Amino acid sequence: MRRVVVTGLGAVTPLGVGKLSSKNYLPSCSSSQGIHRTWNRLINGGCGIVNIADRNERFAALPSQIAGVIPTGPKERGMWNAKEWLGPGDERKMALFAQYTLAAAQEAIDDAGWKPNKEEDLEATGVYIGSGIGSLDDAYNTAINYERGGYKAVTPLFIPRLLINLAAGHVSMKFGFKGPNHASSTACTTGAHALGDAGRLIAFGDAEVIVAGGAESCIHPLAIAGFARARSLATGFNNCPEKASRPFDKDRNGFVIGEGAGVVVLEVCSWVSTNSLAR
Repeated sequence: MRRVVVTGLGAVTPLGVGKLSSKNYLPSCSSSQGIHRTWNRLINGGCGIVNIADRNERFAALPSQIAGVIPTGPKERGMWNAKEWLGPGDERKMALFAQYTLAAAQEAIDDAGWKPNKEEDLEATGVYIGSGIGSLDDAYNTAINYERGGYKAVTPLFIPRLLINLAAGHVSMKFGFKGPNHASSTACTTGAHALGDAGRLIAFGDAEVIVAGGAESCIHPLAIAGFARARSLATGFNNCPEKASRPFDKDRNGFVIGEGAGVVVLEVCSWVSTNSLAR
């Protein structure tokens, strides 16, 4: 089997979005421009977990009132504003998890310097992006609209926003990649399976380059209620959310729900060597 390497990184996380200027990140920071803010806050002990009880009364009524939330605000401050990250019309067509994917994929592709325009290069580049749940918001809101207003209350964009494979689809359409296009949905292991499967596709010769990763945006009262009823979520740290995520601690009492996207560019070693001069 062929050896596979990582050549680009991109991330949209509760710790931050986008890159810092070179003077603002630590010398030990990863060289990847796509994860500067996340890495910088991480090694400085930053935390993206916050209390969400003030979002609305439904969150306040839940036993777990914390989540890893993508900060909203101007792009220059490392926050998420869809209009600054997406093209015209993308926000309406795409569910939030797919929007995060597109931004993270752009960062990873820029980091890798992989911007093919030859047909054979586009055909050799695939996408493998997964999501555990996808857009529960769309499913929930559309079900309510349908119950109240029937057929005509359902938006034509319902299915395109709902389908998990549309995250990978939107990346392929934006960049013109024509190689294998797949999506995994295996709960908490989704991202790991996406990377593993993508690596195998390259190792066995089905593609030379694959943009791979995972995304999720499911901070919804129904999702939290479901996980809480299953006794899966941390419930003892609502007043100190920064202390809640402790998977290996004797006082752990569940995981913390979160949102975001992580994307890497995977390439076969020989492809990296052959194409390095073109970058």
